[in-house]
Amino acid sequence: MFYHPSLKNRVDTYNFKTCQKYKQQGRAHGHLPEREALILPFEEVNIDLIGPWKVTVAGREIEVLALTCIEPVTNFVELIRINNKAAEHVAQ
Repeated sequence: MFYHPSLKNRVDTYNFKTCQKYKQQGRAHGHLPEREALILPFEEVNIDLIGPWKVTVAGREIEVLALTCIEPVTNFVELIRINNKAAEHVAQ
């Protein structure tokens, strides 16, 4: 996630009247390209971070953060609980 403190102000300085004048009406997108079928497991792995989630266990509230790993050929999923989302921590 990225944050730019003055992005809105910078965007507002541009004049978009020409863009709006020539913008095509109707659907803003077409069909997605066909997906290439993968046949070898672990040739590609999808990784993402999820959380934080607040979960109550035995009357105690804990915060859960996790690294998700999904192998798309076999749909094998692995969740790894992490302490924080800092890049240094996740890389370890």
